[in-house]
Amino acid sequence: QARSAGDQFEFTIRKPVSLERRKSAMLSLVSGEIAAEKVSVFNPSADSKRPMLGARIENSMGMKLPAGPITVFDGGVYAGDALLDFLPEKDKRLIVFGEDLGVAADASASSSEETIAVTVAKGVMTFSRRVTLARTYAFKNSTTTAKKIVVEHPITAGAELYEPQTYDEKTSAVYRLGLALPAASEAKLVVKERMPRRDSVSLSSLSPDAFLSYSTS
Repeated sequence: QARSAGDQFEFTIRKPVSLERRKSAMLSLVSGEIAAEKVSVFNPSADSKRPMLGARIENSMGMKLPAGPITVFDGGVYAGDALLDFLPEKDKRLIVFGEDLGVAADASASSSEETIAVTVAKGVMTFSRRVTLARTYAFKNSTTTAKKIVVEHPITAGAELYEPQTYDEKTSAVYRLGLALPAASEAKLVVKERMPRRDSVSLSSLSPDAFLSYSTS
């Protein structure tokens, strides 16, 4: 049972639990259904070749939920455990509770650079360049069930998201991007970020060959 206690909640265990000396136990405070959307979450920094089983949950319990471990049941069957930060009423959160063994994942990175402007002033030549950082996420679904993948793409400091131009969610560390993965099929997601870069060269320090190379490029 639970009752409001200011900004917190007070829980009372309905059935008392006897605990022997120097023993510990985890007691279930809340048990019930919660609004959820099943997803598979892939974060390349986790150094895993498979996404994690996860869910987007909304606190529809009619009460605040304290931080702590939660047990997830899928179709009435135990699916795994997750850790939950404090979750106010009607708030939403993304949780993970196990490894998705039915999906294989791979990520590869590349970069390119282009010069967009050159200026010369007071004997100094300045190059304005645009650096594009690309990462390709590839997934293979070996199951007979369609999956919704949530890719947690790390945010690069000083860069802006170029492709895709929209995202499902943004945190301080990652963009969360959705990808539909049909049953028994493969799919890819390409993410590109762009960032500016400036390089300067003193013309007086150039050799004749270097000057000729710059002037004809």
